[in-house]
Amino acid sequence: MHYETDKNNHGLPFNPFKSCVVPRPIAWISTLSREGCANLAPFSQFNIVGWDPPYIMFAASAHPVGARRKDSVCNVQETGEFVFNMATYDLRDAVNKSAMYVEADVDEFELAKRNPRSTSSRRGSPPRRCTSSACISRRWCCPVTAPRPHSTW
Repeated sequence: MHYETDKNNHGLPFNPFKSCVVPRPIAWISTLSREGCANLAPFSQFNIVGWDPPYIMFAASAHPVGARRKDSVCNVQETGEFVFNMATYDLRDAVNKSAMYVEADVDEFELAKRNPRSTSSRRGSPPRRCTSSACISRRWCCPVTAPRPHSTW
């Protein structure tokens, strides 16, 4: 198949761009707002980008309503902290529930009711998900804002 991303001329029911790199792990990012509201959201555009020092990267597109930044991004930039929680197959229903677009003051740990328990992180302020098999607390390093060119070629 020949596919030009700027023309979206693939003839498929959905844009195949996100499916071109597999497997694609899901990061379940938890943050805490300045006001203390917990946020939990899945990000499929995520990966480690180094281990000495250890960096975790997640990419967030704009919020679909009003093109504002997503709550996770706002929280990370305001507080400087986030937790990577591993999203596993067993947690898929809760991960899907936490993907809903809700107001910033909604606690997504409570929204994702399937074993929603959170606990304090050992380092940093954002809570971590008790039922995740791995959780890594990180400090925010820097934002990277990709330009929106006329063509991606």
